[in-house]
Amino acid sequence: MIDLSKYEVSAVVSFIGTIVQTSVAILLAGLFFLLSRRAGRRPYTVAWTWALVALAAAIGAVVASYLLPASGPILGVPVRITAVVLVCYTAYLYCKLLFTGLLVVGALDFIGQPINRLVLKSAGLGLAITSMVVVLLLPTLDQIVMVQSLVFAPGLAVCGLILLRLPPELHAAIEKWAADELRSVNGQIEYLLAQSVNKAGRARRLKAEAPPPQEEQQS
Repeated sequence: MIDLSKYEVSAVVSFIGTIVQTSVAILLAGLFFLLSRRAGRRPYTVAWTWALVALAAAIGAVVASYLLPASGPILGVPVRITAVVLVCYTAYLYCKLLFTGLLVVGALDFIGQPINRLVLKSAGLGLAITSMVVVLLLPTLDQIVMVQSLVFAPGLAVCGLILLRLPPELHAAIEKWAADELRSVNGQIEYLLAQSVNKAGRARRLKAEAPPPQEEQQS
């Protein structure tokens, strides 16, 4: 029976999780590729397809950083920071930033406000340079993940604002209202829409009106 230390167990679990994430990202990219062909290769489906390809490449770069060194996390010792590992980390950060950017690009295409191709190429070059500089300054994966999360979270928020077509001030007001009533933003929007539809008499009967905050918290 193999006796694994806590670090080794954590490393193996992390490695398996990374492989699973890569597989899921590849499957989603394939699904969106089929959808984009079915939908006549609309710009937003193409952008979202490439976003998922970038996500799969980003996670794949982390897998490569595990496998390339002679001793890596899968063997139970920390990754040695070599030039090859830094290249993998740079690819990870660049692809993760590209993933976020393409989500935003797809959202803008969806509402009919595409970005100029020259701007997109310049942004891609800027992301590549930024990735290289960040990895040289912060050569550990934990720090790099922290940096990309600072971009990824606001990027998703921007996508939500674009797709909902809500002014930032209105979204902020709904977000505060939702927090006051212990709901998510989506739950608050659904609740307000249900109230408006019922009040206007536009629906004979809704399945169920949104529950009050106390009931929603208990569920």
